[in-house]
Amino acid sequence: MNKLKTLFSSLLLLFVVCQSGSAEAMVEEGTHLPLYQNTIANISLGYDEAMLTGSIKLDNGLALRIVDYKTRDDNVMKTWSPGDVITFDAQVKDDALILTAKRVNDIKNEVEALVILDVTKEEKNALSIVQINKNGKFIKLSDGSVWEFSYYNQFSTKKWKTEEHVIVQGKGDINCYNFINIDCPVQDNVQSAKASFVIN
Repeated sequence: MNKLKTLFSSLLLLFVVCQSGSAEAMVEEGTHLPLYQNTIANISLGYDEAMLTGSIKLDNGLALRIVDYKTRDDNVMKTWSPGDVITFDAQVKDDALILTAKRVNDIKNEVEALVILDVTKEEKNALSIVQINKNGKFIKLSDGSVWEFSYYNQFSTKKWKTEEHVIVQGKGDINCYNFINIDCPVQDNVQSAKASFVIN
C-alpha cells in the first residue's frame, strides 16, 4: 500500500510540475528524452565602477550582457567559465526581457546574474519555431523536435509565432521542459511555458 501511495505521489508531482500536461504527450517507444542545455562558449568579465559586469556567449550563438544580480558573489562569478552549463528564468521588467542566469549544480556558492540579450552581437542561432498547431498545443522547432503544451501553457503559446526564437531547458530525466520565447512582445507577458517532448 505504501508503494502505491509513493507511486501516486510521484505521478501527481510530475503532473503538477508540468502544469497539467496532457496524457497525449507520449514519447515513441524506444525514444530517449533529449538533453537541452545552455553551455557557455565564452565569458568576459570586468568592473564598471563597483559592478562586476560583462558578457556571456552561449554555444548556440546567443549573446548576453550582465546588467545586475539577484544574488551576487564576485569571487564565485569569476569562476564561471566556458563549458559551464547555465539555466534561465525569465521575467519582464521595465519593458525588457530579463533573464536570471544560474550555473547548474552551483548549490553551495549560488550566484544569480541578471542578463539581457545583447542584440548588437546577436547571431540568432537559437532554436526557432517553425510550426504551431491547434492554437499553441503543438509546436515544432527548427531542430525537428515536436512539443506538446498543456491547456494552461497554451495561454502563452497561442500568442507565439513562427520564426520566433526560444531557449529550451531540460535534463532529459523527466518529460518536462522549460521554454523561454526571446522574441515575443514583452507587453504580452507570455515569454515562458512548459512542454512535453513528443518526437524528434
